[in-house]
Amino acid sequence: MSDFGDDIISISDEETGEEFELLILDEADLDDVHYLACTESQNPDDEPNLEVIILKVIEDEATGEELLSTVDSEDELEAIYQVFEDRMFSDEEDEE
Repeated sequence: MSDFGDDIISISDEETGEEFELLILDEADLDDVHYLACTESQNPDDEPNLEVIILKVIEDEATGEELLSTVDSEDELEAIYQVFEDRMFSDEEDEE
């Protein structure tokens, strides 16, 4: 599903150094930027209302390595959220 390997990725918080795993729910591109919609991988089926975390793939200028970053712009976040939402509801309509 992902260029990052399995559907579960391990990331660390830069501020706290805490590592945690995220389950990749979907991927999409907007304006030549690749985004991941994720949720915490710990028992995702136990939570009726999962918190979705949207991350964007950026390139480290020094190494060229792909990194994940939070979306800081409210406008950018709303735009990519709409893309994911449209994809989710489009899939549900196709099933009916």
